[in-house]
Order: sequence, then structure tokens, then C-alpha cells
Amino acid sequence: MYALRSENTLTRLFIAEKPSVARALAVELKNPRSAEGHIVCDTAIVTWCFGHMLEQAQPDDYLPQDIPTNGKGRKVWRAEDLPIIPVK
Repeated sequence: MYALRSENTLTRLFIAEKPSVARALAVELKNPRSAEGHIVCDTAIVTWCFGHMLEQAQPDDYLPQDIPTNGKGRKVWRAEDLPIIPVK
């Protein structure tokens, strides 16, 4: 959620993963009015994307390069490599 400030009022911007989620959210925000590519509510604007907006990195991305790989080229999971804690 992002906040937009316009003419001394605060408008919240919600970005949903798909149009159906945006519509469901807009109904709960009260007084939804459809517009091109977004829905305007009393104190918010709801818009959407198509598909996943973020993706988690695969576990192989966290393991060192010297880890042995299997026949499919994926790194072999070993007990000594767990737990995988990403570096910030």
C-alpha cells in the first residue's frame, strides 16, 4: 500500500495481484467507482497487475557455488547447509 497526498487529503493506493482481487478489495473500501485501469473508492485507489509481482529466490541461489549438483544441475541439499538464512 502506498499513500498519495493530494490537496490536503490522503489517498491510499492498493496494488492487487489481479483484477478480481482488486474488485474484492474495492468493495470493502466502500463506494467503488470503476475507471480505466483502476477503481476509485472514497479514500483509496485500487489498481492491479497481472501475475506475480515478486518472486522468492530459489534455494540454490543462497548456497555456495562449490556445492555438488545432481543430474538436473540443481544443487544437492545437505543437512550442513540448513537452515538457509538469506543475507540482508
